[in-house]
Amino acid sequence: MDFFIRWFFIFTPFLAFGSLVVVSPNPYVTLYTPRSVLLDPPSKEYIRFAGKNPRYSTCSGVCWAYDDQYIFAVNMQACSMGVYKFDSERKELTHVRNFENQHGVDLDRPENLACSKDGVFLAVPNMKSGKMHLYRMNQETFINPYPEMTIYDRSLHGVRFSHNNSYLASVSTGQSGISIYDIRNSPPIFLQSLGTPFYPLKAKTVDFSLDGRFMIAGYCIELSGKKHDAHGMIVVYECNKETGYINPSSVSITKEVDSVETIAFYPDGESFFSVDQVNSKIMGHSFDVVTGKIGNSWVALEGKESGLNIPHGIAFSSDGKYMAISNLKDDKITVYKTIEVDP
Repeated sequence: MDFFIRWFFIFTPFLAFGSLVVVSPNPYVTLYTPRSVLLDPPSKEYIRFAGKNPRYSTCSGVCWAYDDQYIFAVNMQACSMGVYKFDSERKELTHVRNFENQHGVDLDRPENLACSKDGVFLAVPNMKSGKMHLYRMNQETFINPYPEMTIYDRSLHGVRFSHNNSYLASVSTGQSGISIYDIRNSPPIFLQSLGTPFYPLKAKTVDFSLDGRFMIAGYCIELSGKKHDAHGMIVVYECNKETGYINPSSVSITKEVDSVETIAFYPDGESFFSVDQVNSKIMGHSFDVVTGKIGNSWVALEGKESGLNIPHGIAFSSDGKYMAISNLKDDKITVYKTIEVDP
């Protein structure tokens, strides 16, 4: 068995307790953002450094929608949101719709996005304006471009819905850090903020465990217009799925990361991935669903040879067969195929 696992590590596996899941290092399909801002680069004042690597803020976040038939992606520099049709049989990703501010979406350097588990809302955090917009989704036009609800904070970076669709976690790189809202009614009701317990590391991202008992959060040094060292950590908190309350005492911590921009659980809930844009790699982490403890961490994908170029967003299809990554350096979406193998 040890030889079997070592052999599969060449192909970037992670152990999800019941099965071995292999992420292909070869992109399944790649699509560059149509009419990319990189074709006519903005002023250099917009350049940010991922560690010591300069980049513009382009395709920043991805999520799957409508039974994994579509991928939504936000673009920071363009202040836009694209909708892409995914055809797994033809290995095609096709741009079918673009939402810009003249359509009413009110985007101002959107960092990421997430769909509620019931497919009712799409949430988009805007870094510059500090507005977290919630749009109602529909099959005909994908979303109503005019936000139905808005949450206000500063320097918004990440967002996740609870699995019971009752609560939303808003992530700010400002003083509030991670904030929890009850979204069962409009307007949303503020419940709690965790602040900045690991300053100078800033909160960047969260995701909820499948049973709703735990919340995983990623912290790292905030990017700037200058070269900087990279430090990060991932923290597990216990949460009450009925009340939305997060216990601020950590259950588990790992510091085996340099940068954590986005976190996403694999659909079975027994492993999760984090995005390290500083080193252009995707890290895998095992997760104990009973105790909430983080287990082993490993490099799942790394470098341009795997199609990564300062990645930022990550999302799994609901069946776990595909993983979508947004890349900032070259303004593209890359989809990878995963394979489950019985150990």
